[in-house]
Amino acid sequence: MSFFDFNIIILHSIPVIRSGLYQILYEEFGANTFMFGTHEQLENYRFSENILFFIEEDYYYRHKHEIIMTAKTAQWKKVILIKMLPGKNFMEEYIFGSVNFNDSENQILTIAKDCISKKSQQTEAINHNLSEREKEILKNIACGLSNKEIADRLFISIHTVISHRKNITQKLGIKSISGLAIYAVINNIVEAADIKMV
Repeated sequence: MSFFDFNIIILHSIPVIRSGLYQILYEEFGANTFMFGTHEQLENYRFSENILFFIEEDYYYRHKHEIIMTAKTAQWKKVILIKMLPGKNFMEEYIFGSVNFNDSENQILTIAKDCISKKSQQTEAINHNLSEREKEILKNIACGLSNKEIADRLFISIHTVISHRKNITQKLGIKSISGLAIYAVINNIVEAADIKMV
């Protein structure tokens, strides 16, 4: 199981906050980002993978049991609280941290990535079994090179590159180039500065 097999769920009663947070997270994490105004809306969905919740703080404490029960089918779940102002979090099993209205887009993305990265470290034995050649291929994919460019650079055939790409995708469970790039950065396979922005 890859740490990219997760859903980001935003649960907030105020539409403008919900939409703003959704925009930030969707641009970074893509189609696995969902937003809801109430946990009742969430009940219609069944998420079997991992869930990272961004939840309005007061709402979480009022409906904690229902929210966690709604997500009971998930393999892994963590909560990042959305606070009005900075403050200390209560120590609870599901709470990873918090964001507040003063936080920048980068701060919000950093806490999400830290939470996801922590999950990935827990499954390192499963997900980090790439060979040195596969890491080399992954690095070039993350840098935006085509199969032909990778083949030319590494003096191998395009067929070999495609074969390695299939193996990488199967081992990590990540299909998108952006997902592979994030994985490569988080796992120090490539520097973020080397990634081509499309």
